[in-house]
Amino acid sequence: MESCPSVLERGMVFLKKPLGVKQRENIVWKLMIAPTMIILVLFIIFPTLFTLYNSLHSWNLASPQFGRHFVGLDNFISMLTDPRFYNALYNSLRISFASLFVEFTLGFFIALLLARGFRGSKIIRAGMLLPTMITPVVASFMWLLIFNADYGVLRHFFESIGIVPAPLMLADNRFAWLSIVITNAWQWTPFVALLLLAGMLSVPVDIIEASSVDGASKFKQMIKIVLPCMKSVTLVALLIRLMDSFRLFEPIFILTRGGPGIETETLTFLIFREGFNFFEMGYASTLALLLLVVITFFSQILVRIVKDEWEV
Repeated sequence: MESCPSVLERGMVFLKKPLGVKQRENIVWKLMIAPTMIILVLFIIFPTLFTLYNSLHSWNLASPQFGRHFVGLDNFISMLTDPRFYNALYNSLRISFASLFVEFTLGFFIALLLARGFRGSKIIRAGMLLPTMITPVVASFMWLLIFNADYGVLRHFFESIGIVPAPLMLADNRFAWLSIVITNAWQWTPFVALLLLAGMLSVPVDIIEASSVDGASKFKQMIKIVLPCMKSVTLVALLIRLMDSFRLFEPIFILTRGGPGIETETLTFLIFREGFNFFEMGYASTLALLLLVVITFFSQILVRIVKDEWEV
């Protein structure tokens, strides 16, 4: 009487069978995405779940009774009843959307100028990458010297055109948030301009030439042809810069420290202050989750617009 084959023997028989094309392809793409999935779990999913866990606990690193204490939704209730939270949310929205407006307005006109292809335009394109290569900390220190109230370049410029006394850019409530916008826009406007330039150069020349034959002016060509063709590129650039602007931290930390008062205190800086100044890790985690929700909300709106644009 023959004995039944063992599990190991059945496995060996299975391995000896030649794999089909689809099976080999499945194994290959699973192996290719495995490192990405591991990184995704370790550096994105796990920190997010850990932050959610902390937000449900009271955890002060400076407390004599060190440790987490489950408090449920108390941190969320405290956040929604905290006027400082609403001030930080308002500052985040104000600085982010103002930065986007400046970056895309200047970036569009720079891209329009470079698209003409004048002599030396290629050198200018290469030089435009320099601000984006500078770390935000170094760029913020450079603008700190420019905005300095005693010996800054900006002060001497105002005095040279007759504005005396020169406005205190970092100490005046009216201009402090603008200094953050200027610093952020200076560094990332070239990036936006190059993306928009790529979108302009991707417009088919035949369509523009045909519209010229039909008598369309340059302005109508821009409105009716170029801008619609650039819609996808523009929305992708807007999505990238929107997420980065909401996470802006270095210029605020170096230039104003959230001041004067709390005039430039954004959500990112409030998270830093609660977590690393007051050591309220539970409340800081709650604010971090809210920041994630805000970024996701605006990003999903843009993603839906891009998705509708790409659908055929």
